[in-house]
Amino acid sequence: MPPLDSKTQDTVSGIVARLKELPGALLPVLHAVQDALGYVPPAAVPLIADGLNLSRADVHGVISFYHYFRAHQPGRHIYICAAPRRASP
Repeated sequence: MPPLDSKTQDTVSGIVARLKELPGALLPVLHAVQDALGYVPPAAVPLIADGLNLSRADVHGVISFYHYFRAHQPGRHIYICAAPRRASP
């Protein structure tokens, strides 16, 4: 698992600091991290867990349970336009 760069670490820390007082803050934090970064980096799990006073297993369990959260950067989409097929006589 590659470490977080300083910009990503600052982003995650800022989100946790801003939302940690909410009741049930884990889901809002995870949504905000994914909205900001496009995914929830595995290296961010300890940072989120420490900020919310949860175990890493709790955070990882929520990320892996909900299909909405991605643990890897989304790939680029390539669209190929093909000509329509001709109808058979």
